[in-house]
Amino acid sequence: ILTQQYTLRRAQKLGVRGWCMNTSQNTVKGEIEGHQHPFEAMRLWLKHTGSPTSRIDKCIFSEIQEHSEYTYVSFNIVM
Repeated sequence: ILTQQYTLRRAQKLGVRGWCMNTSQNTVKGEIEGHQHPFEAMRLWLKHTGSPTSRIDKCIFSEIQEHSEYTYVSFNIVM
């Protein structure tokens, strides 16, 4: 839960939208949307930094897709 709160705060600070959730395999998955610079900043934070208590063994992103409109209104934690 602590990792999720750090992720939520970082997403809000950067102004990106989307969601994240913990999986039963002890991984995290989600989607992020945003303008290029905030999107890239969030992607790099997820890949290299994360929360103070997280351990990042591997980070895989799918191919980036561009959309003309946002899909999400905000960034949310899915339980």
